[in-house]
Amino acid sequence: MTNPQVVLKPDRDRSVKRRHPWVFSGAIKRAPADLEPGAVVDVVFADGGFVGRGTFNPNSQIQVRIFTFDDEPLNDEFIVQRVEQALKARSGLVGRDSDSYRLINSEGDGLPGLVVDRFNDYAVCQAHAIGAYRFRHTVARALVRQLDLRGVLLRSDTQFARSEGLSGKTEVLHGQAPDEPVTIRENDLPLAIDLLKGHKTGHYCDQRPNRRLMRELAAGRRVLDAFAYGGGFGLNALAGGATSVTFVESSKDICDAIRRNLRLGDHDESRAEVVCANVFDFLSSGSDRFDMVVLDPPAFARGKAQVKDAARGYKEINLKSMRRLDPGGVLATFSCSGHVNSDLFQKIVFGAALDAPAKLRIVSRLFAGPDHPTSLFCPEGDYLKGLLCQLP
Repeated sequence: MTNPQVVLKPDRDRSVKRRHPWVFSGAIKRAPADLEPGAVVDVVFADGGFVGRGTFNPNSQIQVRIFTFDDEPLNDEFIVQRVEQALKARSGLVGRDSDSYRLINSEGDGLPGLVVDRFNDYAVCQAHAIGAYRFRHTVARALVRQLDLRGVLLRSDTQFARSEGLSGKTEVLHGQAPDEPVTIRENDLPLAIDLLKGHKTGHYCDQRPNRRLMRELAAGRRVLDAFAYGGGFGLNALAGGATSVTFVESSKDICDAIRRNLRLGDHDESRAEVVCANVFDFLSSGSDRFDMVVLDPPAFARGKAQVKDAARGYKEINLKSMRRLDPGGVLATFSCSGHVNSDLFQKIVFGAALDAPAKLRIVSRLFAGPDHPTSLFCPEGDYLKGLLCQLP
């Protein structure tokens, strides 16, 4: 059976020749008018030559997401094979001290628009594109065949999913949804996470190795965990011997979750302070000094139009943090904005250091863990970048 054809403009096919899996609307010369969102299509050059096979969404800026550049069926069997390959690739990447990690990382695993995280005996899927949503039940069945899971959930409540026309409703694809926060183990620390209402899939697995690194550096330090979310960085710092940790979050519910995780891990709460405040306001108004500051904010730029404002935000929080560091202090600063690349982010931190002024040096560059592979052909997937800096 032949698939409907999406024909590219002859002068807009350079990226797919380099095996980039996204086809934007402006690159398309012709597509059938009656295609439903999520339909499987063949992408062809202007001369009719085969490019690849993917899913189509006329309502998205990225109208085709190519799953394969080979002339092979894009069906349930194909999806199951890709899921199994992704799970096999995780072998040995995550230590036995963690039962929560990324199982499928979108283009990095050849499944565009789909991410799946494992949390103990649950898996949470996120469909960022309608093509991935089309195969959601197939993905769930493949996961259950390979893993001992109590439940598989689908969350499509992100801005990206809404732009693809997805409802944002949480679905139970297998088993049952948990009726309370699920306890996971990360770096041998227990954490309770909300799979139904938490950010993204419920927890940011990408920072697991960076949290462990902060634990290794924390002994004897006064630590600020800004934009703390569930408190992962600060909890690791406490486990590593920090003399004190200040957690700052703007949401009361999240602050309550941090306190719950402090009790769950039997941490010395006398060394911890949970501050429910806007991080910008906290950094502007306080006078406390720190030996380690971790800045892990949400994405400030969700599109190219927001990059300039995002740069100002990143510069402000870094500058104010640098002014609160004592000599010998460490700053771990991150950006998860895909539209702010590594070079730009370093320039922003450089500008903050000039204005602080702070004679920082870069000790290490930080990235997502190895369970978050990135396709060489789709560098946009390399969203998380960080700098570990130190004052002399």
